[in-house]
Amino acid sequence: MINRLVPALIGGASHIAPRTIGNWAATQVQIPRRTRKGRAMLAEPDSLWHRQQGCFRRWGSSTQPVALMIHGWEGHHSQLHIIGSALRRKGFAVVTVDPPAHGDADGDKASPQHFADALKAAAAIVGPIKLLVGHSMGGLAATLAVRQGLDASHLVTISAPADVASTITGIADWLRLSPAARRYMRENIERFAGVAITQVDVENTLSNFSGQLLVTHDRKDRKISVEHAERIRNNRPNAQLFLTSGLGHTRLLEDNALCEKILNFADSATAY
Repeated sequence: MINRLVPALIGGASHIAPRTIGNWAATQVQIPRRTRKGRAMLAEPDSLWHRQQGCFRRWGSSTQPVALMIHGWEGHHSQLHIIGSALRRKGFAVVTVDPPAHGDADGDKASPQHFADALKAAAAIVGPIKLLVGHSMGGLAATLAVRQGLDASHLVTISAPADVASTITGIADWLRLSPAARRYMRENIERFAGVAITQVDVENTLSNFSGQLLVTHDRKDRKISVEHAERIRNNRPNAQLFLTSGLGHTRLLEDNALCEKILNFADSATAY
């Protein structure tokens, strides 16, 4: 009942006060719920940096090849502990990123561009980057960071969306926003992020990527459908596609088969 009533009320109000409702809706997609640490974590990092762009941790030394990893929206770096630990055993220095308003980073608002800025800031400290890994929104942000100059020879997306426009449209549809309120919502989001929504799309972000790409997803992902993985792969004809089944959006981060696939992919990264 409430799930039907709220959109009806907000949708109706959006015809009366489109700017107010549109700006309110934009804020709802900019403020994540801050997730606390997961059940298991990597050991204490060898290096820790707190920057305006986020919180960065490194396990390993500056002489080792670097695997740079970022979690998704409302995530935490500890979600990546299984893949990160395996990459450490493989000989990589592992660097995790908590972007603003996530994990142990400062701030209360974020966007895919803020995720990308966090990756670029971390790379400036620990680079060069051999392997770049992003889960969910972090995967799309990784492609955006590459588009904006982050140099990585190998890129892995896990459960990543192919764009942000579909998410924003879905929220606006659920709230039954008027056309004017939708316009104010999009303008607010773009003003805060500093990038056009249409630019955060793999058709744009991967257009100049010349490295190796591994796209991973679960066939039963209810949060971001597997069709997004197909779209990402189709933008790089030589990309590898690896699909799990029945693990959903987040549990695949703990899947042994996925971890092994990433490790095999990482082998080719160290050969570059």
